[in-house]
Amino acid sequence: MNPIHINYTCNGHQTVSDCIKELIEISYNIYDEIIKSNIPTTLVCGGQSPSYFCLAMMNFDIYNSDQCDIIILPHSKGGEISTDQTKENKEYCERLKDKNIIFKSNVIILDGVHTGTGINALSSAIQYYNTKLQIHKYAINVDYLISKIPVTKTYIVKSEPLFSDTFPRIIKSFKPNEFTQSSKFITQFINMDDNPIANMIIDLSKLYLKINLDDTLWIKLNHVVTDEINKNKIIYDEQQNKLRIQKNNRRIKFKPNIKINSFKYKVYECPECLSCSGTSAVKNPYDTSLFSHNLYCKNKYSIPCE
Repeated sequence: MNPIHINYTCNGHQTVSDCIKELIEISYNIYDEIIKSNIPTTLVCGGQSPSYFCLAMMNFDIYNSDQCDIIILPHSKGGEISTDQTKENKEYCERLKDKNIIFKSNVIILDGVHTGTGINALSSAIQYYNTKLQIHKYAINVDYLISKIPVTKTYIVKSEPLFSDTFPRIIKSFKPNEFTQSSKFITQFINMDDNPIANMIIDLSKLYLKINLDDTLWIKLNHVVTDEINKNKIIYDEQQNKLRIQKNNRRIKFKPNIKINSFKYKVYECPECLSCSGTSAVKNPYDTSLFSHNLYCKNKYSIPCE
């Protein structure tokens, strides 16, 4: 497709070009790490959240289905925990059999992970289908705090919500109440012809590392920096600087203000964000999880020391 300006206004600190460049770079890193492991792997595209990432991977020069193939498996839980996981697994496995899905022995499920309900349910269904598989969970999230379950790896992608919830769907949803309907189990990308986001990703993925993407017409046409983006970028950069200070101050000691709570027990007050600890932080100052600070406080991971 010829490059065009995509009529979409980003509300964050990134332009459309910034978002797609970030997706392409992260997608390449993920896939490159997998094939360099020299372990034959199946990467499962677990629904809409990872779909654009997998689309990029399948268009890189390094894509090698013998080493790591990508299988699209729609599985839409919507955060709802199953009342009968075994029943869902049986029905979903029938759909896998219909499509003659074959997994390599090492399986990675790529998805946005929040409560973990969706990725856990998909993992359970795949394991039910073949109990010998080694299954790993890779999360693509905007930060490390979102995932409520343990995962094998987390990749930070600030633009991930756009690809998951805003840009056009390229994976058909498939909900548990549809698991018995084979015709609704669509294991390929959809609505691609009139999707400029998908076309931009395909074109730039084919060019990645061959030329500077910033020189392409796709990037130039869609790097539209509005006043709102400029304002949000300043805020974002300030937040990132505060997070870097937190990281640099990890395990460094700071002097707290001494306070007495309503029960006449000693507690600590942070001199920066003025958050107060409980009594446990006084007794165990090296356990920084016991002292809650504001999100960007520089003492968040530092040790209170009188």
